[in-house]
Amino acid sequence: MGGILYYVAGARGKEGRAVAKEAGLEYAFDESVCQVDVMQGPDGGAGLLLGESRLYEIGREFAYRPGLQSWSEHGDSEGVWLGLIKSSPVEPKSLIRSQIIPGHEVRLADGNDWLIPVARGFSDDGKEIRPYCNLPCSRYREKGGGWRPGEVVPQYQTLWEVANNFWDVYSSAVNAASPDDKKIDVEFTYDDEADAACVAIAANYRVSATEVSLLGLLDDTTIIGILRAMADIPFCEEWLKKKAASIGDSTEGGQPAEPPGTTQQ
Repeated sequence: MGGILYYVAGARGKEGRAVAKEAGLEYAFDESVCQVDVMQGPDGGAGLLLGESRLYEIGREFAYRPGLQSWSEHGDSEGVWLGLIKSSPVEPKSLIRSQIIPGHEVRLADGNDWLIPVARGFSDDGKEIRPYCNLPCSRYREKGGGWRPGEVVPQYQTLWEVANNFWDVYSSAVNAASPDDKKIDVEFTYDDEADAACVAIAANYRVSATEVSLLGLLDDTTIIGILRAMADIPFCEEWLKKKAASIGDSTEGGQPAEPPGTTQQ
């Protein structure tokens, strides 16, 4: 099971966790950090090799071996390089976080199934479906007693925002569609779509947009699958199918009973 190696230039001899924090790599490590000093790294100088400790033992795999690894510069952190072991492709289970948000599995462009968190979900009360927040929220105590839900915790605020943004755009497109429409045009730019998809993946996996790009996880189809999953649209569509079948009608209130797949703009 392959993971991702990190090399930080000029950090030889320093403590790994502190180096990761300073380099903006805290997201990449849930547990203890495995580290090895490197005399000559991918930048040609000395530095520090970092990895998730549960994936590696110091030795053949956890060492700077350029002939057995491929290295590229981190797009967002200066002096940081990412390494992949050529003989050990990265799998989702090697990057999964210790705490995850339940969701839908989506097959991404690398051929693996990745668990995409549902941020804005739907629940079925037997008559209709109702939206709810599927992310951890703070709790506050009112005067006189009683606890009430507060805002989504900071860790997942961005995910909550992008999920609601996509749902607003998607539902508006559904409402504007006619029953005969086979596709729904959702007006998202490529950058907006890709950035939102990266936020969703990063909620359950120790990656940033840089790792998502390095691993080749996104294409036109997988991006839409990710956005639909985080807004729980697969559940919504399945519920509408069952309701249409139960009443023998393919429409609901003049709108399509099953929101079709989206297309990009």
